[in-house]
Amino acid sequence: MSMELVTVGTGTVAPSARRTAACHWVSRGDLRVLLDCGAGSLHRLAEFGLPWHQVSHVIVSHFHPDHWGELPMLFFALRYGTRPERSAPLTVIGPRDSARG
Repeated sequence: MSMELVTVGTGTVAPSARRTAACHWVSRGDLRVLLDCGAGSLHRLAEFGLPWHQVSHVIVSHFHPDHWGELPMLFFALRYGTRPERSAPLTVIGPRDSARG
């Protein structure tokens, strides 16, 4: 079984007409991972034809907003933008103390 890696975004927090913020898609079998989820990630995932609604894990590398800023949109899209409604869990992994807020 092969692994797929797609560089979705490589930009920074500075807006760019050609680059979105940090995001990589990694998939192998039923494992579908977003490495970071910066601004513009969802639209770029859709543009590339990647099944964003099947993401199983999100890994946030660090807390700069260009690496996690699209997470609220991902949560909203997974809850309200999929038919049939998604029932699969989503695992979010981040640096130490990620859950403390």
